[in-house]
Amino acid sequence: MRKTETGDKYLKIVYWGCYASGKTTAVDTLFKIIQEIPDSLINPEGELTKIATPSGATNYFDRGIVKSVKQNQLFYHIYTVAGQKRFLPLRTKVFFGADAVVLVLDGQKEKMNANEDSIAELTEISELPIVEKIPLVVMINKQDLQNIISKEEVITLLSKYNLYFPENHINASKNPQIFETIALYEQHKNIYESFVKIIEKYENWP
Repeated sequence: MRKTETGDKYLKIVYWGCYASGKTTAVDTLFKIIQEIPDSLINPEGELTKIATPSGATNYFDRGIVKSVKQNQLFYHIYTVAGQKRFLPLRTKVFFGADAVVLVLDGQKEKMNANEDSIAELTEISELPIVEKIPLVVMINKQDLQNIISKEEVITLLSKYNLYFPENHINASKNPQIFETIALYEQHKNIYESFVKIIEKYENWP
């Protein structure tokens, strides 16, 4: 967490995932729906900024700020990363200093290899062990489509990279909550809930 001279506190949350998993759509939808929820725990500070290539075809990354309603001077600085392989150096820079991670998985079974590559990269570039030292929430996105991976399959994959632990493990209490999501605004599901969970996990971190 970064603190300013004025007392403002900024928590950096990074949405991580493979290409076209729905990271930008999820954050874009989050910014829309928090303005519609009467008792929302967060409010947007300005608009979501999308940093694109000159052609506008591919986003480098997105960033936006939301403010806590409960805690004065507490802000959540949200970033997404570009999922294409050629953007690894940029992803590494965007991830630097992350306080918490929302892992956005493409829920389609045929994207499991891409999801695994993304997870492997995340654990490799992180300076601190994800889950053990950095809070994690997982989204199985695109629940509006057919042939979607199950939570059990996701847990198996996460366990392979020490991102999910057995019940009797010392880090089991830190296991990420897994949300089945739809990032599309018109059908949104668990987009606000997953974000609230990641800030709760950070605030209650051991």
